[in-house]
Amino acid sequence: MSSKKGRIATKKRVPQEMSSEKGRIATKRRAPQEMSSEKGRIATKKRVFQEISSEKGKIATKRRAPQEMSSEKGKIATKKRAFQEISSEKGRIATKRRAPQEMSSEKGKIATKKRAFQEISSEKGRIATKKRVFQEISSEKGRIATKRRAPQEINKVKRSVPQVWVTKKLKIKSLENNLKNISTYQQLSTIKSG
Repeated sequence: MSSKKGRIATKKRVPQEMSSEKGRIATKRRAPQEMSSEKGRIATKKRVFQEISSEKGKIATKRRAPQEMSSEKGKIATKKRAFQEISSEKGRIATKRRAPQEMSSEKGKIATKKRAFQEISSEKGRIATKKRVFQEISSEKGRIATKRRAPQEINKVKRSVPQVWVTKKLKIKSLENNLKNISTYQQLSTIKSG
């Protein structure tokens, strides 16, 4: 025993080295372990080298692929599922079974394998899938187009001919109501004067 190195050696077990700086332990059955406050590494025979850091936060084992977690990028990758990238700016998610998805407050796009690209926006309001043709819904134009029916155009300014006749009839009715109101006013005024 020594106060400097602290080694113990016997016939049945391998010599051990204990230190406040490195903290290593080596035996026959398990590989040497290295523990540090800076790197925090642990390595054994059964599991692959692991590196855990406050900056990178990587974890790697035999059964699963290396994972990288970061406050800036937030990436996760494993063997069974493809690379995923989650960010506050882009917000993308991609796996093997489904196509990459992109969600944004500006564009709001979603795309998968089974359904075609969809674009939903507060300005344009477009939706497109494989089974139905492109649809455009807007507060200004209000158009809807599908395969089975032709595109419709609804506009407050350009209204069709029958709607113009309806507006004319409404105008005539309003004039009749005004005339009735004038006649009743004249009758009341004559009654008051008499």
